[in-house]
Amino acid sequence: MIIVVSNKELNLGSNSNILVVESLLDASKVKGNITALVYYSSKESTNEFAASLAALKEKNVGSIWYISTTENKDPLIEMAVIGSGGYYIGDEFFLESGELLESLVTGSGTNEIMEIGGVGVLKDFATRYLQDGKTQIPKGYLQVLTSAVNQISEEYKKKSEQLLIVSEKATNVIEDSSLGLQEQEKERKHLAEIIKNLEEGLSQVTVPTRSSSVSFFPTVSYLKERDIIRIKDIGRTPYLFSFVYGFYNYCEKVLNKRPKLIVIEPVGSNFEEQYKNFNWVTSSNHGDLSKYVSPVSFTNYPTTAVLTNFLNDSAKDMFIVLDRTTTYSNHILNSRKTRSVHFAVTGESVIESLKLKNKNPRLKFFSSIREIEGSEFTIPVLDYPKPTFERENLYLSACGEMYKILVRKG
Repeated sequence: MIIVVSNKELNLGSNSNILVVESLLDASKVKGNITALVYYSSKESTNEFAASLAALKEKNVGSIWYISTTENKDPLIEMAVIGSGGYYIGDEFFLESGELLESLVTGSGTNEIMEIGGVGVLKDFATRYLQDGKTQIPKGYLQVLTSAVNQISEEYKKKSEQLLIVSEKATNVIEDSSLGLQEQEKERKHLAEIIKNLEEGLSQVTVPTRSSSVSFFPTVSYLKERDIIRIKDIGRTPYLFSFVYGFYNYCEKVLNKRPKLIVIEPVGSNFEEQYKNFNWVTSSNHGDLSKYVSPVSFTNYPTTAVLTNFLNDSAKDMFIVLDRTTTYSNHILNSRKTRSVHFAVTGESVIESLKLKNKNPRLKFFSSIREIEGSEFTIPVLDYPKPTFERENLYLSACGEMYKILVRKG
């Protein structure tokens, strides 16, 4: 197949052996055998032309041609084509029909940049009259010889000018390439700096493991007979943990139970830091069974296996499960319905926006600080003493009646 590169309209007929494309880049994408590549014109820059020509040469193109009038030709393209073993044709006559073009590329070309007119006459003169030095030179032949010498002089002058133009264009290409490389080096250094900053930033971030990246946990069903009291926190209710921890002490010291308090928190290092003095079961240590025996434990990894391990503790006879996750408005633990879930809420707007009463017609909820109509009770604001013993007694005396409500079944 003959590929013709031209962004100008050509009338080559319907020759099935000729394909016209608008650029060398398009030509480089052509599949199959290319018997000849004919370049006429395109909007490609010199650098783009050189890159596409290099790609085409790797395809083992049969022959390469550059057709352009001497007035319009680009010396650098001419040099590139001829330097690639191709041919320059200074007459656009061959582009008038497909037959003419096909006859050209299937014949022999003339490498004009390498040949200078008149050379043949000089070679003939040397052969005829200079080898033996005896043959008399005809007067008419001297005129032909003079004309040939003048022609060589003119052609040499033209070729010198042509080489000067080519040299200037080649210098521009080299300068452009050099500037391009400088820009690439600047961009490389800039990208290297960005990568360095990212690496430094990432080194200061704790990358979660595959399991610790989970922030959504499905409801866990536990159907064994256990005395479980479930509390669901909606909106990070103030003083809730202190109140529930006091409830744990109430179950142990007033009811003489062997309680276990399980607090389920959202994933986040800030919660682990806030309650760092308590036992934690996380994605990184959940396989350690010794982490499940503590009477008060926190977890941010409430899988079925984790909660089951907590609730299977045969040494305990009462379990308080405080769910502070934000995924569901319902409690994450689904157990036998011997006790209703108690909701801790921050205000009436929470109940309305989450439609808690619609979902739970017999909704049991309590508030903190501010009393809400219909609530079971309101957690009071207490002067929090530092000694542990005084703090425990304070909650037992101030919240005893509230704790009785939580214990009540039904």
